[in-house]
Amino acid sequence: SLDQYGVNQYYERASLYGKYLSAIFVFLSPAAFLIGWFSAGTRPMQVTWSKLNRQANRLPDSVFWLGVPLAFSAWSAWTAWDTIGGIPRVFDAFNYWFQAKNFSLGQLYAPEPPLPELFRFPFIIMRDGKWYGSVYPGFSILLSIGVKLGVPWLINPIIGGLALSGTFFLARDMFNGKVARLVVILGLVSPFFRMMSSIFMSHAAAILWVVIAMR
Repeated sequence: SLDQYGVNQYYERASLYGKYLSAIFVFLSPAAFLIGWFSAGTRPMQVTWSKLNRQANRLPDSVFWLGVPLAFSAWSAWTAWDTIGGIPRVFDAFNYWFQAKNFSLGQLYAPEPPLPELFRFPFIIMRDGKWYGSVYPGFSILLSIGVKLGVPWLINPIIGGLALSGTFFLARDMFNGKVARLVVILGLVSPFFRMMSSIFMSHAAAILWVVIAMR
């Protein structure tokens, strides 16, 4: 049933979030380190960057449109399961999950529960005996596949990897191969992109659709 993951469980798991704050700060360090390292402009750093750039240029394109996105998906999946806990963490994410749960059951809404005042939740609507989410259905349809298979936390890491791979081809078409490779590496170390590819939000899917539309 839809209430098997009740609000109480949501808050119990959310209370653990604070224990993982240190891990979140650790995730910020790769991008911060790279920005600080290469923006300093000193000669040793420029030499190091030049050497890395030459080595990267020797790698085949498949490393960047396939290998790096696969690594990103694996990293995001670990974040989704181990750090986030495989459940929604914010009100919007719970809204997407709730709507996906409905879709996975082949319905647009659930019947309003008994004692509805005990099940009030931000953005979840109860009206005329119906119980449903308030977000646009696109991402929830994708998420419902994971809900049906019992791995909803895995959907966004896969979408994020596809978006990163598609970004490589888009950047190569718009600019050149060097820019495409740089874009993929920056996506790999971006803490925001990885986090949005690890939680139950629609950001990664939006990037994927934009990339497809621009191709």
